[in-house]
Amino acid sequence: MERGGGARPHSGADNDADDSRNDNARSAVDGSNRASLLRSFWSGRRDLNPRRPPWQGGTLPLSYSRESNATVTSNGATPSQVDIAPRAWYPHLMREIVPGILTWPSYSARFGYDFNGFLVRRPDGNLAIDPVEPTDDDLATLAREGVARIIITNRNHYRAAARVREHTGARVAVHPADADFVRAKGVAVDDLLAHFERVGPFVVVPAAGKSPGEIALHWPEKRLLLVGDACVGTPPGGLSLLPPAVIDAPDELRRSLRRIAAELDFDTLLVADGESIVRAGRAALQRLVATFDGAGPTPVAMPRQP
Repeated sequence: MERGGGARPHSGADNDADDSRNDNARSAVDGSNRASLLRSFWSGRRDLNPRRPPWQGGTLPLSYSRESNATVTSNGATPSQVDIAPRAWYPHLMREIVPGILTWPSYSARFGYDFNGFLVRRPDGNLAIDPVEPTDDDLATLAREGVARIIITNRNHYRAAARVREHTGARVAVHPADADFVRAKGVAVDDLLAHFERVGPFVVVPAAGKSPGEIALHWPEKRLLLVGDACVGTPPGGLSLLPPAVIDAPDELRRSLRRIAAELDFDTLLVADGESIVRAGRAALQRLVATFDGAGPTPVAMPRQP
């Protein structure tokens, strides 16, 4: 209404404005629908790293496709799960989880959580750690970024090492106690890792138990620890052990984890299985270790499928 009280006739500009408002309203509804759709796929948990990687224009949640994680305690109870086709809706899942370290997932239907590979950017040569099967886009990123060395933390994490090696020319390194197993899986082993040696920024830490050659990687200056199968990042924010049937020496594994929790200084805990803990990772490991002495039932990440 005009100040004089008469109705102001609509102009072409007014119609354009109305169309713009209608378009904005439709966009808001469409955006709401898209957000609702994505929430149905994602876990709903807030990403602990809200930076926007330049190659994808935004971050993804720490868990990409699950409503909950397949974690059970000694009573055998398993939460219900909702499945979707893993990675079908997003072709490029590599992202920066902490400054200088990229990660990409491969969903395990058997266990109900992501397996994770890592790419550590280094001026003296990038490191790929426990590389999981990459999408074509992620493989192209690995080739473009360059990989000087592939570090395998335990015998079962040879994963996509042969494929990444083929596309990047990287050397493969593993502890000698697990090297024969890796070779038997068709992966050429170029280097053998020794306890307490430096590999790029990392110190190789003994973590035997799940397999005799299991290692962890400690970056003291960054207060960061990366583990393979010594423990699993489930439930979110917590840690579990793998099932006893796949652990060679459970008592030795507990001793390894006790020593790591007591002696190493770290805050960020990156895990090759499950969800990493960007802050308070040592406290989470100490809570797990406390269950070994009866503080509660030790959580075990049991497979959802045979």
